[in-house]
Amino acid sequence: MRVILFLLLFPLLAEAQLNNDFWNTIEPNLAGNTVFYSLQVNRRGDIYLGTNNGIVRSADEGRSWTSLDVDPVPFFHLIVSGDSIYGVSGSGTIYVSMNSGESWHRSQLQEVIGVTDILLLANGTVLVATGYLEVENDVGYFRGNGLFKSQDNGSTWHKVELVSAQDQYISHLAQDSQGRIYASLNEYTSADGALLYSTDHGDTWQAMPDPLFDWGGEDGLGTTSIVQVTSLEVDRQDNIRISLQGASGRVATSLNLSSSFQGAVNGEEWSHQHLVPFGYPWLYLEAHNSYFAANGDSYAFRFGTSLTLSGVSYSKSGSDFEKKHINPLVIDGVAQFSYCVFAEGPTGRVYLIQQLDRTLYYTDESVKQPVLGVDKGTAIAIYPNPASHSARVRMAPPAIQGQINVFSSDGRLVYSSACAPGEEVEIPLTDVLPGIYFVTVATDRWKETHRLVVE
Repeated sequence: MRVILFLLLFPLLAEAQLNNDFWNTIEPNLAGNTVFYSLQVNRRGDIYLGTNNGIVRSADEGRSWTSLDVDPVPFFHLIVSGDSIYGVSGSGTIYVSMNSGESWHRSQLQEVIGVTDILLLANGTVLVATGYLEVENDVGYFRGNGLFKSQDNGSTWHKVELVSAQDQYISHLAQDSQGRIYASLNEYTSADGALLYSTDHGDTWQAMPDPLFDWGGEDGLGTTSIVQVTSLEVDRQDNIRISLQGASGRVATSLNLSSSFQGAVNGEEWSHQHLVPFGYPWLYLEAHNSYFAANGDSYAFRFGTSLTLSGVSYSKSGSDFEKKHINPLVIDGVAQFSYCVFAEGPTGRVYLIQQLDRTLYYTDESVKQPVLGVDKGTAIAIYPNPASHSARVRMAPPAIQGQINVFSSDGRLVYSSACAPGEEVEIPLTDVLPGIYFVTVATDRWKETHRLVVE
């Protein structure tokens, strides 16, 4: 089935100016023709940019940059975790470094035309999604080369069997805090796109029912068949967040929907997520990328030339979205917003790049936490940080008996223990997913919260 664009609202030409009260900017001193494609920030705060000329890194919050010793080719996707770096360039070429970019090996996914997403699981498994547009008589058709999996750091790959056609367009991959993996598939023939999930590290997959939502008609609820999935993410509460464009069924054309995993599997109603304060229930403009910060703030992005409908939207801890404009690109004399990529540093600072641009945007630190291990009057020491297999907490005298609780960034209690003065408590982390956690130490007189990074 052809790719359909619905022109139901006349856009305003983009005249947005940078919101200097919200965004700070860095212009990295790179070669004049360098533009950005991808962005990652590791647990130490090092910033990685995938560019059209390789990968660059900053270890000092963007003040200086170093080019990594990798081929000077475009890197469209990046994943950085600990000392591991995965980069996607061209038609299925995967570059891998296990020592922070000091040395690299590369592998080629066979007969792959385009890569749409890459996901690194906590157990080291890597998944790569593929997809491309096949154009025939000026009509685009969603096609793909399947889902690929590596369990040896990208040295070898095998194709994963899905419940749908193996050559379907896989648009996005995501993972929740319970280890469940999600994949979104665009249509292949006629509104036969799908949402899939896996509970065994991507070995086997199951399909979810088509989303059920309130479309505002006389009979209330209706399902929608999927044509194009423009975004798939999991928020800090493990809710699935999807955006659909050209959805089929009822009058659905553009939707932002949210559901819990269990609700989606059971075929329960999905809720609308509004990027703009107007529109019909079946026309809340889709997001092309969303990001959920550790402090509860949300960011969303939409392509286009419209000042009102496109660009970057921001929600403070669940409040309504509002525009936080970046500078649009000017392409062929037209001001427009290109695809945006978000990342968060260990201090809570959120970074943003706009593809084909050369500006790095960032917020001020949005999560302020005490420095770990610093004497705050109670001599609490938490180390190592970052940690991998375990971390230790010690309360030196004259501290009194306390309680140690460890929470994930979405508020789940993952560990709890009593702690006596001078005692050292070991926190096991082998079953904890990488991420940012908060260690709360409390007595009947005081309470302190510290940040712990798990790699």
